[in-house]
Amino acid sequence: MNGLVRWILVATWLGGAALASTAQNADNPQTPQSGYTLQAHAREVVTDVTVTDRKGNPIHGLRESAFHISDNGKPQHIGTFEEHTGHEPSTPLQESSGNVFSNDVVLHPPRVFNILLLDTVTIDLPDQMYLRQQLDHFIQALPSDEPFAIFARNSEHTVMLANFTADHQKLIHAIDQEIPRLLPPGFRMMTDIPLLEEVCAYLEQYPGRKNVLWFNGGSALELPVDPTSLTEGVDLRPLYDQLERARVALYPIDARGLLVAPPRGFTGQKMLMQEEADATGGHAITDTNGLADAAKHIADSDSSFYTLTYSPQDVKLDNRWHKVNVQVDGGNYERSEERRVGKECRSRW
Repeated sequence: MNGLVRWILVATWLGGAALASTAQNADNPQTPQSGYTLQAHAREVVTDVTVTDRKGNPIHGLRESAFHISDNGKPQHIGTFEEHTGHEPSTPLQESSGNVFSNDVVLHPPRVFNILLLDTVTIDLPDQMYLRQQLDHFIQALPSDEPFAIFARNSEHTVMLANFTADHQKLIHAIDQEIPRLLPPGFRMMTDIPLLEEVCAYLEQYPGRKNVLWFNGGSALELPVDPTSLTEGVDLRPLYDQLERARVALYPIDARGLLVAPPRGFTGQKMLMQEEADATGGHAITDTNGLADAAKHIADSDSSFYTLTYSPQDVKLDNRWHKVNVQVDGGNYERSEERRVGKECRSRW
């Protein structure tokens, strides 16, 4: 599995001067104090990889020795390896009421952060009503300890309708605030860049992987797997960086379902949705009326993944992209690498 990754640079600086001894000669007050400066640098690339069979079911129990990583063609030593099965016990969230907000989700994070993103400004009213019905089925079938958050694009801005909660009634109430919604004038001229930037800006504060189930009526954002292929137009490098920092995997879901008479440009929209998913380690859902089943499959399977890290050697802070390849031994597997986009970070000191 090929991808591009951003080198994450963490630097720790420790400095100080030795305190003068209480037994220091009082006749020598000008004696210079001894001192030291210690600098330590740690560079680590974090890669979340989902491994599934041909039917999309997660593969469990793979060992570290089955994974092989290369950076720009150079083999890398895996520093840490961890499997997330999706069955780890989850600490129940402390639910708040009224206008009281809590950071309990940060103190006790779930197995994976799941987000429903309702892009209703791109979905016609009849499709919105069908989506509302499907989301109701999906939420009612959720386990009682699996929290979701709900965001929506409200005209030109993104709003959070529900913070991470496992309360089904709160989630349904949040959806009822958004659906139905009339399409705003000029909605076809809107770009998806501010939408994703605002979502990432909020999700960056949370640790770990985030699965964004993005319900829309077709996307026009060109977000290829290889960002170096973009030679002109809008500079998307900041967006790639945000998606990488927030560890967001996009799952575009076409809320229009299975169309009898697809509109003009439909094939191109499907290709763009798949590119957005591939670029972030998710996958796109199109040509299906089973929106609830598709969302359930994502929630069930993509909470299972492997987290690998490696420390690149001979780091040159030249702000260049690094091509990362992840291979898995044995089996006829499908691999999806979440950390597929990014670039080497620049030194700020």
